[in-house]
Order: sequence, then structure tokens, then C-alpha cells
Amino acid sequence: MDIDQLIVGNIDDLLGYPVQENELVSYGQSWHNNLNLQGGFYKFKSGSLKQIWDDFSLNPEYWQMHYYNKGDVHYKYYGEQNFVDWKVQEHNIKLTNTPKEWLGKYTNDLKENIELNKIYSKECNTDYMILDRPHKYIKVLHFTGPGKTIHEHNQPFIKENWK
Repeated sequence: MDIDQLIVGNIDDLLGYPVQENELVSYGQSWHNNLNLQGGFYKFKSGSLKQIWDDFSLNPEYWQMHYYNKGDVHYKYYGEQNFVDWKVQEHNIKLTNTPKEWLGKYTNDLKENIELNKIYSKECNTDYMILDRPHKYIKVLHFTGPGKTIHEHNQPFIKENWK
């Protein structure tokens, strides 16, 4: 689980989400992503999926820059989820996503947050993701991308949950 996330609800269902051998569980998400998974959360059986790490560790310097150099990601070292997505497909690993209602994306940009609210509402067929508080279905808010920091927000719900 990435550290750029804020727990705003009960995560027992997330942590207890069932996982089998040769399976990777990742967040479902409401916003657009060209990948099948979301790199903010991975769950797998201890000791399984070793082939992903083994492939990466053969040349970590190369893989840390590969997706940036290709133009797939806009920031250095941000291609980890691209690599994992590729390896999941290559090694025929079962990918399971948690319910997308559980995850919200939040930023420091008001206009972007309004658009994310609209997307969440449409994709999850429910109310906005955040009005004065996060939607009751949301367990985690992910502050993805450079400069999208949790601790600089003045929203009361963030201060209540950022401890």
C-alpha cells in the first residue's frame, strides 16, 4: 500500500480481501487508467508472484526508467505499475480489482477534484465522491502524482484522518 493515501473508512474488507495463489489483488478505480491495475495497493499470497520481482531485479535501473523513457509516464520512476501490469499478463496471473467505490482520488487542485467527483458519481452510480466528507463507500483516498500532498490540505475531514 502506497504511503500517499489517507484512510477515511473501515479497511477491514480491503485488508481481508480474499486472494489465491497466482493472483494479484489491486484497487478498482473510477478514474481513467490505461492499465488493468492501480499501483497504490497490491495484495498477494506471501511467496507467490516471485517471478515479477525476479524479472525486475535482473535490471532494476533499466526498469525504473523504461516507461519514462518510452513516454508512457511523465515522471521518472513512475512506471512500476506498468511493469507489474505487463508481468501479470505475461505470466498469466489472475488479476482481481476491489470494488471501485472503495477508492477515491484527491488532489490539491479544485478543478481536478470537481472532475474526479463527477467521474466517481457516474462510474459508481452514486453521489459525489466528496462533498464535505468522503462518500460512505470510500475507504481510502489516494493522492496520486507529484505535489499532491495530504498534509498540506485544509479540509477538515483530512485533518481528522491524518494522524
